[in-house]
Amino acid sequence: MNAFLEQATQVREWEALILANATRVNDLRNTCDAVAAKQSLVSHGVDAIQEQQTRLLSLLDRLELETDKITVKSTQDHMTREGASRLAEEIDSQLNEIAELLNDTIHATAQQNEKQLKNKPSLRELARLVDLQVSALEWVDKGAKELEGQLIEASDCLAQAKQGGRSVGY
Repeated sequence: MNAFLEQATQVREWEALILANATRVNDLRNTCDAVAAKQSLVSHGVDAIQEQQTRLLSLLDRLELETDKITVKSTQDHMTREGASRLAEEIDSQLNEIAELLNDTIHATAQQNEKQLKNKPSLRELARLVDLQVSALEWVDKGAKELEGQLIEASDCLAQAKQGGRSVGY
């Protein structure tokens, strides 16, 4: 009878350990699911930032090409009144196109962040966008470090459970 009570006590301890480990595993899974959702949001944000950077680089490439064309054309026209007038019109047209592209980029970013811009795009807004991109990348880095810490904790818990001579099979 005494042996039966000892075995029953040991089985009760194992059951408590299994339940505690199941709770820990469930908590870890919930944490991993939350981290995965955050990672998905971050990935979408990074994709949007990369798209914006690509558009800005394309815009800069076009601007450089147009600037080269304008420089060549201005030397050919010898800065006559008529040549200067055409050059001013071309520059105005190109600047309007650039302003429209910048406005579209800023508007898309504002929609993504659920904010609307009321003023024309300015250098301050572009600097703010770059700052937001840097902040987003820092947030991604912080989230990755937190996830790494949580994974290390989970590995340590598993190692401790194995060292205790008890393992939980699922």
